[in-house]
Amino acid sequence: MNLLDKLERKFGEFAIKGLMIHIVGLNLLIFFLLKINPMFIERLYLNRELVLKGEVWRLVSYILIPPQGSYFWILFSLYLYYLIGTGLEHEWGSFKFNIYYLTGMIAITAATFLTSDITSLFIGLAAGSYLNLSLLLAFARIYPNYQIN
Repeated sequence: MNLLDKLERKFGEFAIKGLMIHIVGLNLLIFFLLKINPMFIERLYLNRELVLKGEVWRLVSYILIPPQGSYFWILFSLYLYYLIGTGLEHEWGSFKFNIYYLTGMIAITAATFLTSDITSLFIGLAAGSYLNLSLLLAFARIYPNYQIN
């Protein structure tokens, strides 16, 4: 039995079931809030200096920044996130999917805190998209013959 299985037996009840549904729903909500007030993004993206000044919600809120684009693009990309995320959660289980997502968030946060100011700003603005797109690679590994028409 590996470490992940031991952790799942001990902490599995704390896993968020349907995590991707929650993330996609909040991405859609933030998309509409950004259409109303584009400056709202200033309160969400990951910024090392602002986190150190006490704005700790930025350690999580950057995941909720949706990909920018038209209404069609947001619907397509969020549907793709949902499809990929639920497929992975179905294959791995809720706990392992949560661990994958949390590990990705920790890695992005560490990269933001360890890089220069310019790189940190670039990572902070697109961090959620990077993490969600990493799901695509895991999905392709598990379902190599899956086709999206």
